[in-house]
Amino acid sequence: MNNDPFIDQLVTHLKPVAPPRRWTTLLLRLSFLNILSAALVVVLHGIRPEFGLLWGRATFLIECTALLLCIGLSFASAQASAMPGQLQGAKSKARLFSALILLFSMSLAVHGGWNVSEHGLNAFVGGMTCSIMIAFSSVLPLLWGWRELRRGAPTEPRLAGFFLSGAVVTAAVFVQHLICPVDNAPHLLVWHTLPLILIMAIVYRVAPKLFRW
Repeated sequence: MNNDPFIDQLVTHLKPVAPPRRWTTLLLRLSFLNILSAALVVVLHGIRPEFGLLWGRATFLIECTALLLCIGLSFASAQASAMPGQLQGAKSKARLFSALILLFSMSLAVHGGWNVSEHGLNAFVGGMTCSIMIAFSSVLPLLWGWRELRRGAPTEPRLAGFFLSGAVVTAAVFVQHLICPVDNAPHLLVWHTLPLILIMAIVYRVAPKLFRW
């Protein structure tokens, strides 16, 4: 009989590790968390008054389509980055970055021009509110998505975390566009895009430690 206390402790404290979930399951659950967070933001803030009229505008449909494609491409890129042999070469990565930037730029280009409607403290407070709401509605999906991504042991953790964060925060930006009454490009470019850039940059920096396995 083996009476080694060290071996006994290892056997006692050793816990089975659950296998990573399939990407389809991850997408569905991540979408549910995004919707839950979005619903909470809408309850706190309220839909913009002219929301019913926006659906008849081609520019609004282009914006929504571009953002949804950006979310889908970001999630697909995260999946490709996490799987061995799926995303290789600098050219493939450069094409993905270019496509994401193009889609996100399209969502900004169709708005009501570059004239700033408000100046001073009111504009700053309104802009900060938008950025805080975007970051707030991203927290729960990001934490859960990062946890699942770490369990999957991604082969390129930096890119996988970067793209997954892009998908989650872009979904929050999409929701904020639906509730924010300010429709000029400078406001959207600064206050709706800044949290997206900051969160993706932070995740890109810390991802190797965050997803260490």
